[in-house]
Amino acid sequence: MARGRGRVGIAAFALSLITAGCTDDGSSRPAGRSPDTTASASEVAEGLEFGECGNLIDPAALDRVPADRADHLTIECGVLDVPLDYDDLNGEQLGVQVVRIRDDRQADHIGTLVLGPGGPGQSGLSLAPSWASAVSDQVLRRFDMVTLDPRGVAASAGFNCPPTSRDEEPTLIADLLTPEGWADAAESYQEASAACIEELGADRAGGFGTVAAAHDLDLLREAVGDDQLTFVGFSYGAKLGAEYARQFPDRVRAVVLDGPSHPADDSMGIVERQAAGFEDALGAWAADCPARPTCERIGDDPIGFVRGLMKRAREFPIPSGRPQGDPATGDGDVISGLAALLKSQQSWPVLDDALAEMALGDSGTLREVIERGFGGGDDAPYDERDANMVINCTDARPAPAKADVLRSARRLAGKYPVFGKAFASFLVSCTYWGGEREVLPVPEQVGAAPIVVVGTRHDAATPYAGAVAMARILGSGHLLTWEGHSHTAYLQSSCITDAVDAYLVELEVPAKGTTCPP
Repeated sequence: MARGRGRVGIAAFALSLITAGCTDDGSSRPAGRSPDTTASASEVAEGLEFGECGNLIDPAALDRVPADRADHLTIECGVLDVPLDYDDLNGEQLGVQVVRIRDDRQADHIGTLVLGPGGPGQSGLSLAPSWASAVSDQVLRRFDMVTLDPRGVAASAGFNCPPTSRDEEPTLIADLLTPEGWADAAESYQEASAACIEELGADRAGGFGTVAAAHDLDLLREAVGDDQLTFVGFSYGAKLGAEYARQFPDRVRAVVLDGPSHPADDSMGIVERQAAGFEDALGAWAADCPARPTCERIGDDPIGFVRGLMKRAREFPIPSGRPQGDPATGDGDVISGLAALLKSQQSWPVLDDALAEMALGDSGTLREVIERGFGGGDDAPYDERDANMVINCTDARPAPAKADVLRSARRLAGKYPVFGKAFASFLVSCTYWGGEREVLPVPEQVGAAPIVVVGTRHDAATPYAGAVAMARILGSGHLLTWEGHSHTAYLQSSCITDAVDAYLVELEVPAKGTTCPP
């Protein structure tokens, strides 16, 4: 039985917002380039033309937009050319794919609302149909709605790094507290890094970070003709929006950061917060079990059931009954599935079914969840896991010392019995990254117009403390709280949505202490 880890990114599902540590070997450059760079590149923003989307938008997803709304919408796509390197404006250009949704009933047009997807690595184009359904008439009748695939993602120069030797193995958790586990994690991340450097080239790999993506966002603002940006960023998109506000504070009209991670945390702080968040979410899932008919097969001790299943999956990886030929499912894969489905209370019944089926010897449902979360495979043109690693490692701060990692791993394993050991391995996930890095700065006292920061009290992926800190650190942040069990809140809580819409349309900032019920 293979004891190594499978493809590294697949077990990173829960940790998609981690800026994990990278060694400081002198290959990183300081971030915070002057906004004047964009001014000299303003001609890049010219020529963004919209037309038919072709196969860029899933027709089946568009069919789910309510007919009474769809009849009034025009959905068009365009490509914004941006420089790979903003210090070399005449060098290689990337095409950033954009989609625009326009309601023909618009009146008193304000401008363009840009929606930033999560990840990093999530495609905005794939989310456009659901956003077209969910955004209120109040917003759609005042704004064009635009979203994008950020650079390096899907249709915007997305990539799929070559498979490593472990891709067809079960993903098993590497225990950093053992010499074998440390070596195993190191080898796995080294292979993944080398594969992406091979795909992108060492001279290009550092061009896909968040600092550059924020410049792209400003070119998009200029291309659609807005003097200032109106933006809602979800999860990683909140990080992107905060970086935009840091670089271009005078170009902020209204920016909403929904579900941000803690902007000042190092990799150990981020990992600990997320381990705590998912352990708490697991407890909430277990406590709610008696109220869900789907949980009957789990039994009276849901957490014990999960731990037993993980032990079994590690010792005897569980096969999938799907015809795709999935690798067997190890304990690291179980962590990925848990993280994917614990993030939203609406997904808990799916988790119940997936775990119950695994106990009967079929991990197919869990495999489907993981595949749906990342999209693609080794034969696909794009893999979200690879973009996630490349963007995070480009943004990353210097790696913690090995002694500090081991100390943190010991604490995580002791405090968080289900997630701690697995999450600890991500403390070394960027240590072996071979691309140039552009460390993402803390957006401290940026001097922008009021920014609304939305935090969900029981958000496992980006715990609530991150939103509290972001609102404080920005200087002009205003915290809006949802007492929910989900990852992000806008378009999920009607109370949050109403407050955000009032801010987007009327620039009405929520009153201090505004809290929405679950």
